[in-house]
Amino acid sequence: MINLLPIEEKVKIKNLYKVRLAIVSCIAAAVTLFVFSVFLFPSFFLAGVKEEATRERRELVLKSISVIEAKHTEEEIQKTASQLAVVATRDDVSDSLSRFISAVAKRTTRGISVTGFYSQKTEGGRYGVNKLIVSGTARDRAALLSFVDALRNETIFSRVELPVSNLVRSEDISFSIIIFLSGE
Repeated sequence: MINLLPIEEKVKIKNLYKVRLAIVSCIAAAVTLFVFSVFLFPSFFLAGVKEEATRERRELVLKSISVIEAKHTEEEIQKTASQLAVVATRDDVSDSLSRFISAVAKRTTRGISVTGFYSQKTEGGRYGVNKLIVSGTARDRAALLSFVDALRNETIFSRVELPVSNLVRSEDISFSIIIFLSGE
């Protein structure tokens, strides 16, 4: 093929081609951005709506949690207040219980581990309490029997009972001793 165009014309045509290609590319990019924006706008709108709904739901949950916590705290305070009221009105009972518990603690020997004290209240008892139940673990039968004998020799206790079922095992004996308090 013979080239009939002069070189200056060829350069002009190449430059016009490059300018047209740039313009078409820019228009295509602009159209693409416009279409992208059109399709993206509803997503932005929905994201804003969902964000607002989530904030409202979060505030509602936080309010309900604070109400539940306040209610639970109020119940705990009322329960503690009622327990303190019982203890405050029964100072003579707590003093006498501490005296009985310390008497048991004095008689505790090396093979005995006391794990709990339980008191049973009645109307007829001198201090409002007529039974003290001592629970724990004994190393062996001999240690348990010597502990019970020591408690029986204590004058502030009217009667000390050791159920026979506590003597079934010979070692590591879990026991519950029932102590009746004197002065009833």
